Amino acid sequence: MARRAPLEGIRVADFTWVWAGPFCTLQLAHLGAEVIRVETATRLCVTRLLPPYPDMQAGTNRSGYFNQYNQGKKSITLDLKRPEAVEVARRLCAASDVVAENFAAGVMDRAGLGYETLRQRRPDLIMVALSGYGATGPDSDKVSYGPAQVPLSGMSSVTGYRGFPPMHVGISYGDPTGGLHGAVAIL
Repeated sequence: MARRAPLEGIRVADFTWVWAGPFCTLQLAHLGAEVIRVETATRLCVTRLLPPYPDMQAGTNRSGYFNQYNQGKKSITLDLKRPEAVEVARRLCAASDVVAENFAAGVMDRAGLGYETLRQRRPDLIMVALSGYGATGPDSDKVSYGPAQVPLSGMSSVTGYRGFPPMHVGISYGDPTGGLHGAVAIL
């Protein structure tokens, strides 16, 4: 008898992009969840444009970076500026157990997809928001990426060599770390 994956039967509506968010939902996909990635054709995920590419031929569906963090996921493209597309997204969220997003605070609300709106159709909905600066506060409306979070966290100040200025930590320590914490929060 085949063993069931831990999250088999769980559906995730994935409104994430770049690295932290897709890394979060990738963990859920690896645990057996059905993850449905929602993208907009007017603003594709920037990682679609990053190498490596097979045979060094660039293309929006050829990025090894994008494909690594979105493997095992289904996807749908919606223009969330159109009311009928927002309604499709709301139906997807109502049929999902989890919604994940990593935009600046307020983006999902302005799109008509904020937690208070979505839980009207799905009261037991679990939603994780991986915004760089939190839901409230003076910088909450700002977009953020992992490399900006490392120095803000103070991590750079304890990295490097005695007698030299602080050093940045690798490519982007904050993104995968934030993604993993988001996945654990969902679990």
